[in-house]
Amino acid sequence: MNKEMYLVRRLVLIAICASIIIVGKLIFLSIPNVEVVTFFLIIFSLIFSVKEALAIAIIYTIVEIYMFSFSEQFYIWSLIVIATNLVKKIFKENFQLWAIYSGFFGLIFGTLCAIPFFLFYEYFAQNIPKETGRLTMLAYILKGLPFDAIHMVGNYFIMLLLGEYVYKLFKKLTKQFLLERGD
Repeated sequence: MNKEMYLVRRLVLIAICASIIIVGKLIFLSIPNVEVVTFFLIIFSLIFSVKEALAIAIIYTIVEIYMFSFSEQFYIWSLIVIATNLVKKIFKENFQLWAIYSGFFGLIFGTLCAIPFFLFYEYFAQNIPKETGRLTMLAYILKGLPFDAIHMVGNYFIMLLLGEYVYKLFKKLTKQFLLERGD
């Protein structure tokens, strides 16, 4: 297989992976705070380069914004990819650690969503004391903790139960797809 065909296949894989995340999001949409976006981004970050995993996250984010409108979550998916790439050499293929890691992102998700509100609070809330902004952010985080706890448990168990199997399956299928001759 020539280099151009190999690159085209990698691009196709990126598009397929982003599509899988979108479909996964839609399937779990009716279950509050249970999602597979984090799960798949971690899996794809383990299989692909950081650039390719970021491309998957960015494509997913663009489609999510198109489908559901802009939200405070826009940067979180890329953050998960970057953080995963920082620890993947430490965690390796230990899916008990990846389950804890995935659960951790579920637990801090509400806090991560609060950051854009906090950063832009002064712009949107003129003539309000700064202390009010800090209290508002704290209230926002505390109010969301029960939902974040559900998110944490969902992320943990999805990764614990499916992580290793899905990782090995995608790794195998990716290798086969990239090495397959197109004659």
